[in-house]
Amino acid sequence: MEHFFHESYKEVYKLCYDHVKAARKDALFGLHIWTNASFNPMYRAEQDFAELSRYTDFLKIALYNNCGGPRFASYIQSFGDTAYGDLPLEEMAQFITVF
Repeated sequence: MEHFFHESYKEVYKLCYDHVKAARKDALFGLHIWTNASFNPMYRAEQDFAELSRYTDFLKIALYNNCGGPRFASYIQSFGDTAYGDLPLEEMAQFITVF
């Protein structure tokens, strides 16, 4: 069976969870959900937090109160320079924030 990028990550997360719980059942295992989950609508669409909850005790979602704007602007610029190079940056920002 072909494994995609995110499926491989899920397998690693499950292995880590199983090892932690085998060592100490009451230990907590959690995952950091990186900023692409908030910035990238394609990446976000691939995430199934309900599935992740089967082998995590908590999710630490990246939230920013002071640096989100510059990170988002940088993300828009880099995506606009590559995958969506023909889309004006203003439209790119709208596209990403709609999802």
